[in-house]
Amino acid sequence: MTDVLVPRCNSIESFCKEYSGDKGRIDEIIAKFKELYGEVPDAFVRAPGRVNLIGEHIDYMDYSVLPMAIRQDTVIAVRRGTDKLRIASLDPRNRYAPMEFDIDPSQTVNIKTHYWGNYFLTAYKEVFATLAAKGQSVTPCGLDLLIQGQVPAGSGLSSSAAFSCASALAVLSAHGLTSALTKGEIADLATRSERNVGVSSGGMDQAASMMGSAGLALHISFHGGLGVEYVQLPSTAASTSTSTCTSTSAAGGTFIVMHSLAVANKIEGPEKRYNLRVVECRLACLLLLKGLHLFTPENCRSVKTLRQIQELAGILDPSAMLTLVDEHIRTAPYSASEVLAELDLASLEADVFGAEDFMAARVLKVAREDGYLFPVHRRARHVYSEAARVLEFSRVCHAGQGEKSEKEESKNDSNQNASTTTPAVTITTTTAEQLSALGALMTASHWSCAKDYECSCAELDELVNLALSGEARALGARLTGAGWGGCAVALVRDEQVEAFLEKMRSGFYQKRIDQGVLENERVGEVLFATKPSGGACFIDAN
Repeated sequence: MTDVLVPRCNSIESFCKEYSGDKGRIDEIIAKFKELYGEVPDAFVRAPGRVNLIGEHIDYMDYSVLPMAIRQDTVIAVRRGTDKLRIASLDPRNRYAPMEFDIDPSQTVNIKTHYWGNYFLTAYKEVFATLAAKGQSVTPCGLDLLIQGQVPAGSGLSSSAAFSCASALAVLSAHGLTSALTKGEIADLATRSERNVGVSSGGMDQAASMMGSAGLALHISFHGGLGVEYVQLPSTAASTSTSTCTSTSAAGGTFIVMHSLAVANKIEGPEKRYNLRVVECRLACLLLLKGLHLFTPENCRSVKTLRQIQELAGILDPSAMLTLVDEHIRTAPYSASEVLAELDLASLEADVFGAEDFMAARVLKVAREDGYLFPVHRRARHVYSEAARVLEFSRVCHAGQGEKSEKEESKNDSNQNASTTTPAVTITTTTAEQLSALGALMTASHWSCAKDYECSCAELDELVNLALSGEARALGARLTGAGWGGCAVALVRDEQVEAFLEKMRSGFYQKRIDQGVLENERVGEVLFATKPSGGACFIDAN
């Protein structure tokens, strides 16, 4: 599934039909492109955002995740230009000024200043690096590009991954290389390009964008290389129209995306959020190596994921690792000096991360300056319990094949004090019971993210609590994406969709409208149902 080529729509009409594209949107892009560059585009590319149904902050620890691509996407119009890379954004709020770069793929990216164009430039560089590694020499040419994105920035729906993937596709398209790289290779290079911007991306977002499939979720694994298994959610019925959105009648269930209106930004301040969590998980690896008597200079540098620790311990079920976490990592947080003393090391930068890991160096520097204490136990507990929840979610989805869980059913606890461990569920072939089991897993995932990983925020918790309360109560709800803002996703029974949407409108969004934070006509952009969408594609202009 990862070694297939990116599909190509041979006309704009074909794209609009196959991907529910909006012809008016494409016409607007063409008109603006001609206004900017004096010519119409040669081609278009499209890469969607994604909503992660379960499996948060574990992809970079080598555990599988379960997202689905969504209809909202990034479209780039491209044309071979002069001797420069010229990029512009069709943004109604004019947040992104046009930028210009040289065509040299070896140029340095200024990551000290966060320019929006860095996402394109790093993808551009990675395309040429990937082709060179495959023995293919390509002469770069000037490009004119216009980007139009529907995925809200900072929403947790992977706007940056959609941009990075679409940027790579645009470069390939303009150079006549639409068959040069597979979906998996493009997902990998887009992941590397985001890391070069300064984010420790794990690869889930790019894989979902490249390999999304209409009507199906994706069980994405990273262990031993990128792997994708398409998962049929307990949902088979056709789409039905509601007053605010197009919802997928999922044989009884619909996924609703709800924006918290708190914007998450993985680039600004990552040493206190996203990248900090990556470092904390690495510290958990070191402490577990020590406790398991596997701490050697070689392991100290080479064992970078909690999945590797599980394998070294010879344990098959990630939930069984929770016992080892309790045994070998104290519940009280550690200072950096206490970690060094525990491991008998002189320097984390020199002995563990290496001089080349500038992100870890920055995290550790800021932590020392702030006197920050690392709650390593809780971080490891989240990763292992979340990895177990992903496997359970997949088992529930496969229940129609007669698979059974060894666990007992438990009631979905929507209370904020709900357990953050994997809820016990019984897998049955009854759709209603399947949906209830999935909802229970989603809710447990949220409170693990909120309490153990501390990547939620007050607005996300408010959304989840409201979603799980009242008569039009969701079966489950959780934050989706990196957190610290962005979106939550809820699983709702079909017959309650309208009542649920109204509850969220009146209970969460109306007061934001009254406060001037949100315009009434934009509610449909931040509260909507979605269905699994097709992935990235090339689009011919003629």
